[in-house]
Amino acid sequence: MFFILALACAGTPEVLPKVTEAPREELQHDAIYLAMVDRFRDGESTPHDVNPEDPQGWHGGDISGVIQELDRLQNLGIHQVWLTPLTASRQAPFHQWGAYHGYWPLDWTKVESRFGDWGDVSRLREALDARGMTLLLDMVYNHTDFDHPYRESHPHWFHPDQPIENWEDPQEVLTGQVHGLPDLNQGEPEVANYLIDATLLWLEHTRARAIRVDAVRHIGATFIRQLMKSVEEKHAEPVTWIGEIFEGDPVRLAATWEASGVHQVFDFPLYYALMDSVCGTAGPGRLATILSLDRLYPDPNALITFLDNHDLPRLHSRCEAPSQAADAMRLVAGLRGTNSWTWGTEVQLAGEEEPANRASLDPKSRDSRSPGALDDAIAFRAGHAVLRKGLSTLAYLDSETAIWQRTHEGSVALVAFSKTSRDAIRLEDWLHNLSPKASL
Repeated sequence: MFFILALACAGTPEVLPKVTEAPREELQHDAIYLAMVDRFRDGESTPHDVNPEDPQGWHGGDISGVIQELDRLQNLGIHQVWLTPLTASRQAPFHQWGAYHGYWPLDWTKVESRFGDWGDVSRLREALDARGMTLLLDMVYNHTDFDHPYRESHPHWFHPDQPIENWEDPQEVLTGQVHGLPDLNQGEPEVANYLIDATLLWLEHTRARAIRVDAVRHIGATFIRQLMKSVEEKHAEPVTWIGEIFEGDPVRLAATWEASGVHQVFDFPLYYALMDSVCGTAGPGRLATILSLDRLYPDPNALITFLDNHDLPRLHSRCEAPSQAADAMRLVAGLRGTNSWTWGTEVQLAGEEEPANRASLDPKSRDSRSPGALDDAIAFRAGHAVLRKGLSTLAYLDSETAIWQRTHEGSVALVAFSKTSRDAIRLEDWLHNLSPKASL
């Protein structure tokens, strides 16, 4: 069980209007929506073979399909669309694993032909601009396709073929092969220049406001800082850099974040704590412990919070009851950071392991859905700046209940999570003269 109670200090009754009463133009959305392009929507016929029945095959999703979904995403309250890599990538499976996801890059200077061309990319940019939405561009800098021709023609571009055997060895983590993928040597000037030029090319065509850097743990911090500096000098508009640091230890996450210099990172420690507490048997102390380590981070509100993604089991598989999933959505919407949601969460898409967790969005469930828990969570957060920008302090903790106080410019919110019933939390003891109230 979980609920939020948001409230304003006495004397400022207009600070926290109920979401249902707030005009849409007053809502401030910060929600990110992850869509795996091939699994999202088939927007037009292509000459490529597809097999939607094959969980490891290509399903036909493309850029045109993304454009057709933008109105729906805007109505959901999405601010930024995060698309999996659009660069030309491997086509054929590698053993039993499909290549549909785009994370096995082949040519960073071209658009994946199954998704469209540069004209489609331009149409996407215009469609996002027209709706006041932005693009989060996903870029892979660590590795290439398994059989990339440069392995023979440009062998100096790669580190020696050696898997990571000791994950505690920082050198192995940087130079070893992840899942057997050829590891690029960004310390080689030709490699660094190629990746930087490709990034500038994509920014020119997309005008993306942010870039997700895949596999930050496996890329030298020197290159990441060089990349960011080059883009800052050569690209006219500011770019937010978001690092994927697949690390559940807050100390290590903070250290890698600081070394890389990226602006934001995904909050894997909080993800694991949310799954253990909301969907598992752990008490609220698990969450409170992780959140108490926010002091390690440069800015806790710069963390990207999430309940699943394309590399993890789906929320609706981890939470056995729909009510648990709804509680998790409400809770993450109330905590610090920026929320990221995965395609299909709005229709309770499930799936444990790959490729089940990368299933396609079913058109029937998509088109017939009614607003639900995700819509409510996004809208509630959008209507309350204190939830998007506020400072967080643990106000109460026992074996069953945790309450965090969030404050921002005279507004106060209480975010409560409990393993017991709502009646057991005597919120009236916290309220006194604070008003008005809005609950989720």
